[in-house]
Amino acid sequence: MCFTELLLWRNNDKEEDSVIVTEDANGLEMHSLGETSLQKMDTFLIEDETLARLCKVEIILIASTHSKKKSTHLVVGQLFDYYGIKYTLLETTTPKSITEFAQRNYTTGQEYLFLFFSGDTCLFEFVNFFYREFANPEDIPSTTFLPFPHGTGNAMANSIGLHDDISCIQALFKFNRHHLPLYSLQTSATLLPTNPALSNLADLSQTPILFTVVASWGLHSLIVYESDKSELRSRYGAERFRIAATKILEENPVFKGSILNNKLYYSFQNGWRESPIECTQDLSYFVLAALSNFEEKFTISPASLVERDQLHMVAIPYSPSVEVMELMNAAYDNGRHISSNLVCYKPVDQELTITLNEATDPDKCIICLDGSSWKVTGPDKKLVFSYVDQSFLHFLSL
Repeated sequence: MCFTELLLWRNNDKEEDSVIVTEDANGLEMHSLGETSLQKMDTFLIEDETLARLCKVEIILIASTHSKKKSTHLVVGQLFDYYGIKYTLLETTTPKSITEFAQRNYTTGQEYLFLFFSGDTCLFEFVNFFYREFANPEDIPSTTFLPFPHGTGNAMANSIGLHDDISCIQALFKFNRHHLPLYSLQTSATLLPTNPALSNLADLSQTPILFTVVASWGLHSLIVYESDKSELRSRYGAERFRIAATKILEENPVFKGSILNNKLYYSFQNGWRESPIECTQDLSYFVLAALSNFEEKFTISPASLVERDQLHMVAIPYSPSVEVMELMNAAYDNGRHISSNLVCYKPVDQELTITLNEATDPDKCIICLDGSSWKVTGPDKKLVFSYVDQSFLHFLSL
């Protein structure tokens, strides 16, 4: 069996104070020095200053019961025990567990570190309910996330270079913090989440919906929606995305909408241009990406940096399904799709507004926010996306 080994050590004495962590398909295991060979093993020096910092932070491990790597969070807990670091372990038991974890009594002035052993949607749910716990955003305590890649796409973890549990362990004990931007959606439309646990977020009168990874409409959002249905999720795992995409592209639905910023419009004669008037556009694909990679090899937005407060728009006019698939496959080639004349790829300044046209099939008026699906209903389907001015949220990376 192939596995990775990491030797963690302190005080310049590997014999006296060291521990070995190995990773395979089942997750992590912790070993003493004499239980394994040191050949071809990565080594990582843990600074005493970092351990002292971790002892001052309130650490919370949030583990999903649906994770395929059941042992990882337990081994991380063993590492904390080994180094004398206090932590709290929270395990999901119901669909509302993440919401309940976000609504615990958190203290302004305390620094928090959350380790997520799950996918991007758990971060989305936690951020939204956590943010709403504070009447004044300035009272939100300093909060740091470390995402372990235990979901399906793992866009956040992959975009910050954490492709496996070993790299997450290194990031943890490096404690290299970066600003994590937040983005928001405001709309007067009625949003209906397909996940009942998110229903309390649908009231946008006081607080917008927040996201950190992606907002989309069109083929991307429809694929996420279809692939999340129980008959696909329970049987096919990550393969469900390909199955859903194949089914949807056989129909190749059209998504009618208006991109209001600069009134962007595509014509086959002139390509993407700015129009003096608002024009309804037939679209296949519309994504606002906050980071570079939706999967480890799927580079949707090469110019995106997670720590930068900036979304990038990726839009494709309505096109034959074969051409759309070619563009999506090109994204696996270091984001080569953005060089196509069909693709509008550009940074978003401050905010972007898109209107879903009333002629669009109601079953296609579904948007995706960080892997969660929302049906957009009501007469006015104008969606306004912007960034949130905040400094409380951070992430760890190598």
